[in-house]
Amino acid sequence: HVYLAQDLETNEKVAAKVLFKKPYWSATEFQTRVAKEVTALQQVHHRNIIKLLNHFRDENDERYWVIMKLATGGELMDRILHRFENGKGYTEAEVSRIISDVLSALKHMHDRRIVHCDLKPENILFETPDEDSNLCIVDLGFASLCEDGEFLSKFQGTLDYMAPELLGRGQRRYNAKADVWSVGCLLYVLLSGALPFRRRWSDCDARTADIRVRDLILKGQVDTESGPWQSVAPAAKQLVILMLSKDPERRPSAAECLENEWLRGGAPANDLSDRVLQELRRFNSSRGCDSYSSHTISGIVTHNASPSALAAISAQHSANSVSHANILAREGGIQPLVSLGYSKDETERNSAAQGLANLAMKTEYQQSIVDGGGIRLLCFLALADGSPAQKFSAALAFNNLVSNSVLRLPIALEHERYDAHEGGREPAQV
Repeated sequence: HVYLAQDLETNEKVAAKVLFKKPYWSATEFQTRVAKEVTALQQVHHRNIIKLLNHFRDENDERYWVIMKLATGGELMDRILHRFENGKGYTEAEVSRIISDVLSALKHMHDRRIVHCDLKPENILFETPDEDSNLCIVDLGFASLCEDGEFLSKFQGTLDYMAPELLGRGQRRYNAKADVWSVGCLLYVLLSGALPFRRRWSDCDARTADIRVRDLILKGQVDTESGPWQSVAPAAKQLVILMLSKDPERRPSAAECLENEWLRGGAPANDLSDRVLQELRRFNSSRGCDSYSSHTISGIVTHNASPSALAAISAQHSANSVSHANILAREGGIQPLVSLGYSKDETERNSAAQGLANLAMKTEYQQSIVDGGGIRLLCFLALADGSPAQKFSAALAFNNLVSNSVLRLPIALEHERYDAHEGGREPAQV
């Protein structure tokens, strides 16, 4: 969860990310996971990486706050479409500048033996709404230390941007080259408006579609000739193909990519075709990110905040509609729905409850509801004042979740936490 917060000494608005200890984690495991993100942020100092301002443990030892500079310029895709809708062009030269900044930040991380492990459009924001604003990479929650000659093995990231070496059936071995693959996927999206390995399948469910995406990634065949690609410069196509090389040994490093002529001023300044913008708009809409809602969460005040005591005053998450629930679960976790569920607006709470109920019907997303704070939200929605529809959706979600025997203990533990924090209701009432 990330909240808009205010430093009570300086009145500066900041981003406050709270990391929750899951009930089945030991104190040591929780500290290890916290240290992973905080250490990565402490080691990087780059204009295109979000700046760490402070970090501290909450008084109950089950929450840890990471305080970062607030980026107010919006997400990458929204920024591009906003420019276009205001009559400003969209060129290969602009795409080149974006990718160059992302690669520059990556090189800085890789020079310090840090692999981001989850690069995607949602994790690229602009610092301010100004035209010349810096972009910055955010969310280093998956960032991992990887020394020269060593490899990572943990499965992490977002499927559509995962390198093939994370998806094979044998031993999983990957390094910083996996980040380059992710940027190659981003470059593909920015030049064509489509993901390189996902199609508009209408004959399968979300799980089957993900299996097809995985198979296509492992084949490593990239289309840079059809549709919008016909108007893209050959040098740009060649860079995409290099960055999406199936063999990581043939894939260039971030530093090597930055030496590419297309990224060093060789990208043409003529507008990309209108079809690319149309595809980008469709792509952005499919992620559930074409509208944003803000809402207030009260009562979150930290007590061990060192001299710079912070009070979280508002959450900045989004969920466009229930129809986007599957995409939210696949690409960004359930946090947007969880945040929406605590809104003071009844319509937004209903949407969150319905979204969670829809996800709970799918076995592949049930664990993410438990891990992402969905149980506490469902307890809240079931007991708080609200519409019958809200309570029915919460009950329906619970019914589907407890049908999964593997999740019954984690659900019981999460309910126990809610019961302890919220004043005590009998389990039967929930």
